[in-house]
Amino acid sequence: MQANHYFQAFYDPDLINYGKLNFLFYSKILRASQTQPSHTTRIDVPPLFLQMAKKIGNKTIQSNSCKSNQFQSEHADFVYEQSNDLLTIIPQITKIP
Repeated sequence: MQANHYFQAFYDPDLINYGKLNFLFYSKILRASQTQPSHTTRIDVPPLFLQMAKKIGNKTIQSNSCKSNQFQSEHADFVYEQSNDLLTIIPQITKIP
């Protein structure tokens, strides 16, 4: 995505041994990373996952780069269509000049 240098770590179900079934997924990531929810950004596609992340205080970015994604989430702080778009979104979230 050409934005890896903005992040300290990436997490997915395989790394924490828990599926995206409910809020426990996000709680386990926060515990593993020892990070506050407001310092965490969730990039995902399905609105339900963005809603769960937003509810616990994560910043959210919805990827619409997948052609099958037709559901824009009201829980997304930002939405991107192409990976290059992240390069303009991430500095806005992290306050990087």
